[in-house]
Amino acid sequence: MPSLAAQSPPAAADAFAGPPAPDPAPAVRALRAELAAVLERASGDGGRRALLVVSLDRGDTLFSREPDQPLAPASNLKLYSTAAALSYLGPAFRWSTYLLAAGEVRDGVLLGDAVLFGTGDPTLSRRMTDGAPRILGALADTLRAMGVREVRGDVVGDGSWFGGQGTGVGWNPDDLRAWYAAPTGALNADENLAGTRGRPLADPALHAAALLRAALASRGIAVTGRARTGFDPAASPAAFGGSTGGRPALPEARIVAVHLSPTLAEVAGVTNHVSQNLFADAMLRTVGRTAQGEGTFAAGARAVRRLLAEAGADTAEVRILDGSGLSRQDRVTARSTVALLAWMARGPLAEAYAASLPGAAEPGGLKRMYGSPAAGKLRAKTGTIHGVSSLSGYVTTADGERLAFSIIANGVPDVHRAKRAEDEIGERLAAFRRR
Repeated sequence: MPSLAAQSPPAAADAFAGPPAPDPAPAVRALRAELAAVLERASGDGGRRALLVVSLDRGDTLFSREPDQPLAPASNLKLYSTAAALSYLGPAFRWSTYLLAAGEVRDGVLLGDAVLFGTGDPTLSRRMTDGAPRILGALADTLRAMGVREVRGDVVGDGSWFGGQGTGVGWNPDDLRAWYAAPTGALNADENLAGTRGRPLADPALHAAALLRAALASRGIAVTGRARTGFDPAASPAAFGGSTGGRPALPEARIVAVHLSPTLAEVAGVTNHVSQNLFADAMLRTVGRTAQGEGTFAAGARAVRRLLAEAGADTAEVRILDGSGLSRQDRVTARSTVALLAWMARGPLAEAYAASLPGAAEPGGLKRMYGSPAAGKLRAKTGTIHGVSSLSGYVTTADGERLAFSIIANGVPDVHRAKRAEDEIGERLAAFRRR
């Protein structure tokens, strides 16, 4: 794991601890008046709003409104998940999915189970790869190339690398049958959906095992057993990182083939550009497994809090229950978000992190702020759940000054109106000049 100490807190950390400086320059006073007017108009429909804008170049606070109010961030939480994943795992990290032969191969017969062991890769789908059937088919090809013509055992989907639930605390029960609320585990396939944008699968590991069994059969490899799952580390034939709880791996189990995911930098870009919930949740659970020894949301949240402490952020009001922001019980503040953005901007991961954020009016980016001063100058993550809208990220002003900002609104009856206010704020920040 890369040392978090390598990314020191921003020199302007003190700017996040107090109110804006008095007697600002006329241009700053004018900007504050404009932003306050935007917030006042947006507040006409009720709700709670927070806004913090800090200069990354000068370290001063350009605007502050309720920056310490704990609010549900919606998908702005992905800023935290991707920052933690890049920091703990590194941009070049790749998830591994293993095919294991848990038995001796004799006269073309595997005398045991074929085990598909996952470490959390969320990308075994057509979004970023050739799709789960092709990937698992390539693993099956390796077994056939070894001369195996029969598996005299089961095909096991081993999801023991993670622990705990695949869905987050506080997820809306009405969402649990929606495609965007698929559970995440150590072994994922087809984004854990039954069909394109279908319903979430109850047992994604079993789905992956069934796909592998079908791939084996299509290549003339008979399987006498069934597709099943395994989630007990003590019963797993894999001993990676002590996942078997101290019991040695089965002596006859060996790795037959390995599939590597795209790099984390690529996955983070997709995660933040299209707001892919499964990817973000898998990142947080992988961070938990790597940094805390447990592939759970709770362990990942502990790792994020450690990162925030390194960034100089106050974590007293931060509550993280998933990686995606689907939980209505997640809480962050505008100040903690800006502190994270500023810390990432000053560290060695600045380029990879900023590149993961969609840009205003860019192809495949934010489909907003076309023809405005923010076009090509603003990169930010959106967030939307019922009654919640957020936008946080970076913007470059008209005279080249770099700013970090966070806008979070909760309890709003019209999120479209809230987003119009976000756009106005982004456009005004991009048009700002000190002189």
